[in-house]
Amino acid sequence: MTFDDLIIFVHVLAWVFWLGTDIGVFVGAKFSEKSELSVETRLTVLKVAMMLDMAPRVAVPIVFATGVSMANTIGVDIVPALVGWLIGAVWLMVVLVGIATQGQTPAGKAAMHAQLGINALVFLGMGGVGIATLTGNDLMPYWLAVKWIAYAVIAAAAIRLEATFKPAIADYMRLEAEGASDEINAALSEHLKPVYNAVLLIYLGTLTAGYFGLIKPF
Repeated sequence: MTFDDLIIFVHVLAWVFWLGTDIGVFVGAKFSEKSELSVETRLTVLKVAMMLDMAPRVAVPIVFATGVSMANTIGVDIVPALVGWLIGAVWLMVVLVGIATQGQTPAGKAAMHAQLGINALVFLGMGGVGIATLTGNDLMPYWLAVKWIAYAVIAAAAIRLEATFKPAIADYMRLEAEGASDEINAALSEHLKPVYNAVLLIYLGTLTAGYFGLIKPF
C-alpha cells in the first residue's frame, strides 16, 4: 500500500465513521424524546448519543486534511498539502479540547468558539472556491467543486446545529432536575426540530460529497 492509498483509505474510513455514528446520535436524540420512557432511561440514551457524537467531531478535521492531500495529488493545490495537514492538526486539537472539557472550562469555551470560527472559514473558503469553479473559473474538476460545496454546506449546518441545540440542552437540564412533564416534553420536542433539520442537512452534504468524490460523474 502506497502513502496515497493510505490517505484514500483513511479519508473514506473517516467519512464512514462520520455518517455512521451521526445516525446513532440522531436515533438516540429521538429516543430521548419518548415520554413513555423513564427520565433515567431518556437521559442515559442522551449520554450515549453524546458519546457517539465524539466520532464525527473527530472525523471532520481528518476528512479535511486527507481531502486536501488527495486534491494535491491530482494537481489541485489551492490549499497546499502541508497547510492542509497543519489546519487539520490544529482543528483536531481544538475538537479534542472541546470534548475533554465539554466546553465548561475557559479553554473548553475557547475551543468551542474556535470550532465555530473554523467552520465559518470552511464555509466561506471551500464554498467560495467551489462556486467560483462551477461559474467558469478553472480551479478544479467540477466533481471536486461539488464536493467542496457540499463540505461548505456541512460546515454551515454544523454552525446552525450548535446554535439550535442550546435550548434543547436547557430542556434536558430541566428534565433531570424536575422530572418529566407535559410542558418539558413539548418544549424539548419543539426545540429539537431545528436540530434535526441541521443534522439532516449534514447527512445530505455528507452523502453528496461521498458520491461525487467516489463516482466523479463529471
